[in-house]
Amino acid sequence: MLDQRCIVRSSVTARAAIKVLDAINHSFLIVVNAEGKAVGSLTDGDVRRGLIAGKSLDTRVLSFCNINFKSGRVGETKLNVSKLNELDELNRFLPILDSEGGVVDVLLRDDLQFKVHTALIMAGGFGTRLNELTKDTPKPLVMVNGEPMIEHIMRNIENSGVWKVFIATHYLGDKIVEYFERRKNLVEIEFLHENAPLGTAGALTLLLDRIADDYVLVANCDVVTGLDLRRFLSSFSNSPSDVLVTVVKHELEVPFGVVRLSDSGDFNGIVEKPKTQSYIASGVNIVSRDVIKIAPFGEKLDMPELINRAHKSGLKVRLYPLYEDWVDLGAKEQLLEFEADTIK
Repeated sequence: MLDQRCIVRSSVTARAAIKVLDAINHSFLIVVNAEGKAVGSLTDGDVRRGLIAGKSLDTRVLSFCNINFKSGRVGETKLNVSKLNELDELNRFLPILDSEGGVVDVLLRDDLQFKVHTALIMAGGFGTRLNELTKDTPKPLVMVNGEPMIEHIMRNIENSGVWKVFIATHYLGDKIVEYFERRKNLVEIEFLHENAPLGTAGALTLLLDRIADDYVLVANCDVVTGLDLRRFLSSFSNSPSDVLVTVVKHELEVPFGVVRLSDSGDFNGIVEKPKTQSYIASGVNIVSRDVIKIAPFGEKLDMPELINRAHKSGLKVRLYPLYEDWVDLGAKEQLLEFEADTIK
């Protein structure tokens, strides 16, 4: 996720820029002009070289900047990675600019160590639980707080270090394609059209020959979560498994007094409105190429079944409990409740 604090105006002094540099986690700043166009980069080394050259910290930061900095362009993923790899070890960052020169992201050398650079968004469902909202609109484009539902997970993915996103479509898929053709995408996007519904995991089999990595991030389009996907992918890269399932603690309350019985069927007490807790799958997972291989090609398959097959096959399945906010917007009642809570 782009840390906006690493962007400073060219009008500030070098002394002020150093204070910002000391306060953030990154070792660099991107300097922009009044129009927001990137005009230079600044590192601690740039500052020290400027001091040796006799420059004053009370002059504008632009005089200390590297104005010949390397940058990448939105949508040129492979070229951007190549440019970052060509930089020396002291320059572990590559600003990603839009057509006007504005900074939309910064690619970090550490991102290259991630084991997951591909994502699949499941966007082919009929959205029947949303009732009339999906009569003429595919579920991913149903408006939630003024924007299409799919934007919530899409922005999170774009800020995660993932470079390539596949979107599986079926119901009213053309409308989803048209939306993304108009959208200002920050990653490469390719569509997988399901001729028949393939469930929440079947489309993975269409990816086997299209991905360069051994792992794929899979997300439902109707999930809204505060999970930082960059941190999630970094955690996975440090301890990979065949499946990593994000789970949420879910509590159910029985609205009655529950009678407890002994083993012999005798009365053993009454518990008023007991609560039970369990973990539910949250709709965001990482799966390996080996897992995809055990799925039947082109057949309908839901993610729980695929994960169960992986476990029975001896593949390693790990859990990633979420403490962050999470909500499933797949049903109309949940969507309306989410909007109401957000307005509050």
